[in-house]
Amino acid sequence: MVRFLSPVALSHLEAFRYWLRGAVEDWDIALPKDEVVEVGKEYPFFQLYQRGVPVGLVDSPIAALERIGDSKLLEEYLRIVTEDPDDPVA
Repeated sequence: MVRFLSPVALSHLEAFRYWLRGAVEDWDIALPKDEVVEVGKEYPFFQLYQRGVPVGLVDSPIAALERIGDSKLLEEYLRIVTEDPDDPVA
């Protein structure tokens, strides 16, 4: 069974792509052209690139960062997506 990619998930992938390009050199993703997602998944598969060369399909920003293998980058991403924007200390 499949469902369509939500506009929120697509927006999140666009923001992730923008952030990734600014956070590390040589890495990028291709936004998914297929808007169909398997039930139980948040994102469809999308291509991860290093220096313009495809390195594999991933199914989430976390999977992309795990594939890149930079633990500090992954920690920074997790901090950004989990911090409360209304918390003055964050």
